[in-house]
Amino acid sequence: MTDSKIKIKPSAKKREDRFAITKVTFDPLQVEIKTADTVVLLLKSDEEQVVLRAVAALDKFVSKSADNLQSLYEMTSIIDTLLPLTSHSQLYIRRFSLKILAQMCALKPAREKLLENLEHLPYFVQVLTKEDDHFMQEFSSLILAELTSHNIACARIVETNVINILFDRITSKDPDIQKNSIQLMANMLRDPTTLEAFSICKEFKFEPILSLLKSEYPVIQALAVTVLEGLTRRRHDQFMQELFRQSGGLEKLLDIIEMLEWKELHQGVLNILLNCAEGPLTAQYLHSSGGLGKLLQYMEIMHETDLVEGALGVVARLANTELGRDMLHKNNMEKELCQLLRGDNSQVTGAACLGIALMTHNRYALAVIVKENPVKNLLLCLKNESRPWKSRQSAAHALCELLRGDKKMSITLMENKQ
Repeated sequence: MTDSKIKIKPSAKKREDRFAITKVTFDPLQVEIKTADTVVLLLKSDEEQVVLRAVAALDKFVSKSADNLQSLYEMTSIIDTLLPLTSHSQLYIRRFSLKILAQMCALKPAREKLLENLEHLPYFVQVLTKEDDHFMQEFSSLILAELTSHNIACARIVETNVINILFDRITSKDPDIQKNSIQLMANMLRDPTTLEAFSICKEFKFEPILSLLKSEYPVIQALAVTVLEGLTRRRHDQFMQELFRQSGGLEKLLDIIEMLEWKELHQGVLNILLNCAEGPLTAQYLHSSGGLGKLLQYMEIMHETDLVEGALGVVARLANTELGRDMLHKNNMEKELCQLLRGDNSQVTGAACLGIALMTHNRYALAVIVKENPVKNLLLCLKNESRPWKSRQSAAHALCELLRGDKKMSITLMENKQ
């Protein structure tokens, strides 16, 4: 029997090395990092997961305390490193980086650093405009609100389309976006020149701002009042005043002063009413709607002298127009003003003096004032050196107008000269 042998021919095909991939791939490395500046270095990595973990770690670090935020800003070039990441393709990297920047803007040096290049402002406006993500809208609006605490930022940002987008953002369901957006409006309106930009804005309307007066968050309510005060500041701007009346603004303000639980808003509300009170159409509305009666009732039940003075100031401002004086006379306001002179509060009596001076221009009201004979009380106010100069000046003005209106009052004046 012959042995059968199997002959195997060598293959011309080269054998594949199954371990070749692992030879060139870097094995995952886990290290323990203990300093924030080392983490900042990782933000420049090309690996998305490395950047994400690093920026998340920094967010956690600065959220722990204000000291951590301060130290991170001082020991690293964190702002220059984070800015490019706010436009990263990965959403969570954008969120974390923008959030840290927003927190960093609480520091004045950080705000000043960003404002060294004013083109950062249009960039953040673009983020606020184009991002659909609510977190990105929240953080970008917060950054803009912080930066516009500096006047130089207000002057630059008004050149963008930010006002249009703000009227949309204050209607957001997210209260943080609402708060930041209305804060940004309030900051811009500190500069009177920005009012023109609001009035020519295509999206401008009072209704979204007025709706914030009913917010469950007091800070949003207070900011809405501040914005309305700024928008109505130009008393002779008929376009703005008419828009405010058509929006139901006067009615909503009068509703607020009836709510004593919202008393912290009352001073601002009275300031807005004061801005609007000089126009005859406002006087007509207050007369027909019972608004004047609400103001008079408010003065009777309110004990805080600043608020009483504020309401009285609105009444006095109404007396600047013939229609307003006629309306006030029909409500016996001149008699009420004379009675207020007997009080001890110099602010209230000063406002009452101004009202009397204006009401003498209505002949029927003048007759009532002459009958009430406030000369003695006006002289007491004028001669009292402990009273503020403004109050004494108003008393002198009232006496002058009273004598001009009725020459016989000069006899009364001479009788009380001592």
